[in-house]
Amino acid sequence: MKRNFLIAVGAILGAALVTGCSWKLPEKISLKGTGASYNFTVAKIQKSLNEYIGVDTIQAQLPAESSMRVFDYNPEGLETSQEFLVKVPLMTVPIDMSSYIQELTMDALSIKQEVEIPSVSFDQSVNLNVKELADGLNGMVKFGGPLINASMSITGIPEDNESFEYFEYSSGCMDIYLEEIEDTTASVELSSGGLTSNADFVKLATPVVKEFLSYSVTLNYKASINLAGKRVSMNGMQLSFTGAKLTSYEGVKLFYGEVSEDSVIQKAVGVNYSIKDMALTKQSSDISFDGLSEAEIGKGTLLAKLQIPSEWTGVNLNCTYDLSLAGEKWVEGGKVNWTQEITNKKLKSGTLEFAPTINIDVENGTIDFEKLITLGVQLRVNSVNYVEVDSTKYDFANMVKIDPITMPDEVSQYVTDIWLDESEFKVTTINTFPEGNDISVKLKSEYLALDDGFDIPAGGVEKTSTMKTNAFDGYKATKNAKLDFDGTVNLAKNEETGNYRLVNIEPGKKYELSISVVPELKWKKMKIDVSKINTSETPIASPEGGMDTGLNFGELLKGLDEKTSGLLNQISIDKLPVFIYAQNPGIDALNHLAVKGNVSLTNGSKTVEVLKENQALELKTESLKLVTDEKGVVTNRIKAEDASASADLAPLFDTSATESIKVDYNLNITGAGTEPMEIAYDDLFGDGESEPKNLEVVAFVEIPLELTVKEGGATINVNDFIKNSAASEPAEGESAPESSSGDDSAVPDEWKDDLLSRKGPVETKDYEKAFDIIDSMSVTLTSFEFPFVDSDGNVRELKLKYDLFPGTEASDPQEFEFNKATIKLSAEQIKTVLQKPFNPLIEIVIPEGPLCLSRAMNLVTKVDFNVSTTEEPVVIWSKDQLIEMVTNN
Repeated sequence: MKRNFLIAVGAILGAALVTGCSWKLPEKISLKGTGASYNFTVAKIQKSLNEYIGVDTIQAQLPAESSMRVFDYNPEGLETSQEFLVKVPLMTVPIDMSSYIQELTMDALSIKQEVEIPSVSFDQSVNLNVKELADGLNGMVKFGGPLINASMSITGIPEDNESFEYFEYSSGCMDIYLEEIEDTTASVELSSGGLTSNADFVKLATPVVKEFLSYSVTLNYKASINLAGKRVSMNGMQLSFTGAKLTSYEGVKLFYGEVSEDSVIQKAVGVNYSIKDMALTKQSSDISFDGLSEAEIGKGTLLAKLQIPSEWTGVNLNCTYDLSLAGEKWVEGGKVNWTQEITNKKLKSGTLEFAPTINIDVENGTIDFEKLITLGVQLRVNSVNYVEVDSTKYDFANMVKIDPITMPDEVSQYVTDIWLDESEFKVTTINTFPEGNDISVKLKSEYLALDDGFDIPAGGVEKTSTMKTNAFDGYKATKNAKLDFDGTVNLAKNEETGNYRLVNIEPGKKYELSISVVPELKWKKMKIDVSKINTSETPIASPEGGMDTGLNFGELLKGLDEKTSGLLNQISIDKLPVFIYAQNPGIDALNHLAVKGNVSLTNGSKTVEVLKENQALELKTESLKLVTDEKGVVTNRIKAEDASASADLAPLFDTSATESIKVDYNLNITGAGTEPMEIAYDDLFGDGESEPKNLEVVAFVEIPLELTVKEGGATINVNDFIKNSAASEPAEGESAPESSSGDDSAVPDEWKDDLLSRKGPVETKDYEKAFDIIDSMSVTLTSFEFPFVDSDGNVRELKLKYDLFPGTEASDPQEFEFNKATIKLSAEQIKTVLQKPFNPLIEIVIPEGPLCLSRAMNLVTKVDFNVSTTEEPVVIWSKDQLIEMVTNN
């Protein structure tokens, strides 16, 4: 606004302070006035009071958990003033129980079972136990002969071309036997390259007979030398005997040595050895297929691979094997590294057994027995004849088994008996198993009189079918009554194992079976025990202290009051109607019922009784429905004559009240008698309506914004709308004024409320003479829309009161008719505006009398400036007077 104002002044001045081009000083220079009038728009103020009072702001005041609703209210679309409607439910008794019955089964019958067929291929690896090979090498270490002297070299005695350099042992011993000794402390020592091990001889209880070197000798004494961590060489080993008496050749004694059977060779070096068809210890490994009971392989291949450790050198080994799975022989005499064809074999979880037989040739080789030979077995299945899935994991038969559902309290509390009509179940199914795996389903429910089935064809095509129930009479809806519903799924089975058998199945693929059953239940009639709904001993009552509506008129109009300078203190409301409806949903059986009790509303200091103590409410049979348009505005009028009771809550309109309005009620149904009332389906839906009907008591509060301005009137400060208002717009063609930035603490206090948002006075000394050309300046406020109207929708006859310089010597209060009011400023006043803080008092004065808020609730006002110039020229320079010249390039 400041920028617009200065531009306007500059345009009005039109000043071009020019100096002459001759050397002669001009007599004088003057600025000529033209009597012109200059007009421009400073701002356009647009504001909607909906942001201060509207449906959303009122709804926000209500408790979040409340069932109360706020509506925009415009009966028959004829109202020009704004009104709101608040719906306050007090008591609801459901009569139609069909929705509860449907909810009992709807979710329970949406069933989906996925079956992922396990892969029937496997890779299995086992380490071969080659103890038999080690035992064969141990057999190469044996020696013996006559005991000629106390120290003798020993040499292994292998067969044929068998030999070795040395064996390293991790455990075991070398047994040395003697035929006879004379010294009971005799011992023997084994040594080689500094390694020494010894042992004492003991007499055997049972002599050992050994045959060697064409001798058959009975040996009576034995010494066992520990071999753990020792080497036994083919040559260079020494035995030293102590205490064994040596004799002449004729009386020679014999000795014999060998490695014990339990000795474990850790490493064999320099071995020459050959053996054929050595049967190794049988190997086994467990195989499991999760969820797969059995499969019959149509066509597959089996490959067994033998892996010899790299630490074994000079070894040539081949192997044949027998293989069985879960007790069934699969391969007999199979060759390693050859592919075996597998057909029609049973595949199931169990023990995989290998019985290997080896042929081995070792030439100057090394065998490290800590490194194991590995036999790997790979099964690849191309097709299966069938698979059987584990029925304990995929329980198709019981997939629609549902625990009995307890009748909810909402039904059992009110209903004693239900008669069902013939009903339908919409069944949608999908079975993605391949052809040959059709499924049938049987559904049963004693409560629903259902005993029917349907087929689910394979192939993955969605199928929809309908099942029908028989009519069912007299179901007792007692508390904790159970609704039964279950079914069975029939799929091909292996009768011996009880597992499901599927054909044409692709292993490793996922299949789906889904069943969706949507009940469309119909009931013919039911019995309702209204005496259970409510009695005088157990009335339906508000919480202690009343039901808080959240409505507080002071809070509701607070935002509006902040913009209207205390308007709340000067207004009252003429009427605040409340209507109570006791609704009979159009059922003849309920005509003898009545609702009695009391209803009152209070704001903490005042109370309005709508129903006095134990006053009866007439049950209205005419249905009250709120009719709304596309914007959600209620358009039908609520009439006092149609209500069961009504009152005026105007006394509760206290904008200074600190508490919100609360409803205190105590209601009960009378006339129910002792016998349940029978209600037919047609009583509720015979008129073709589909919405459930309820016996209910509900209050409607109308909030018409039709007020009365008290004596003395009320004022609205226009500045409150202009200051910091995002709705204030610049003049057409102009950009928005720049907002002040930086630290406001540098702005003098007297300038902080400047309407033109300046931080100090405008420098005007260069233009002071030029200001004399201005005759006057005026500010015009034009209102296009105004939210305050009379009861006929016309803008009230308002006044505009202003004071340009309130509280100063220049104060001069003025008053005009509001619409297109014009405020004039003289040149001196303009100078004051430029040099002093400008914070005028501009007020709209609303006289006492009726006042309404229009439905539009819009405030649209334009602010125009007009500047008029004088006819007389103004001298700004002469030879008798020297003034400072400023040229603006």
